[in-house]
Amino acid sequence: MAARPATRDDVRAIGVTHTRAFDDDPVWRWLVPDDRRWKRGIPHVFRVTARDHLATTWVTPGVTSVAVWAPPGHRVDRWREAMHGPGQLAVFRSRSLIGMRLQEAMRKVHPREPHWYLYLLGTDPAQQGRGHGSAVLQPVLDRCDDDGLPAYLESSKEANIPFYRRHGFALREEFRPAADGPPLWPMWRAPR
Repeated sequence: MAARPATRDDVRAIGVTHTRAFDDDPVWRWLVPDDRRWKRGIPHVFRVTARDHLATTWVTPGVTSVAVWAPPGHRVDRWREAMHGPGQLAVFRSRSLIGMRLQEAMRKVHPREPHWYLYLLGTDPAQQGRGHGSAVLQPVLDRCDDDGLPAYLESSKEANIPFYRRHGFALREEFRPAADGPPLWPMWRAPR
């Protein structure tokens, strides 16, 4: 299976695929526990993320799997983040402040050295276990190896740790960004 760079034409499908992929995710569903709001609003959040990172997003044929990456040196554009605020507020509502605290906690443990950051990876549940996730990871992991750069991610699902280990990621210390929230598992991959 070969992955390809995403295009603007893929953005709607990316929202659908990530919505399906993260439907049972402990962290995402902690932030948006309401099923109706999840189905109606969260695709917007995933579409915005894809548009903001389109140049470094990879998809499989049929957009069954999506990897959204941030390149080395990438900085969060606070202005762009503020522009998305009203739409995000409509989705997260009373959990918005919790979401901002979660992001701040993640920033504090985020490595400072140059690296590729796997922002999101999601595969439609009907296609999981068929190599789709590996396909969207591989182009950037190959680039990491060619450029001698590491990669970093936070797994929000403990069950995904073995998948990432197979791709060379090593587990760092688990952390819980919020006392009443689910844990995250930071993982680091040295270039090969």
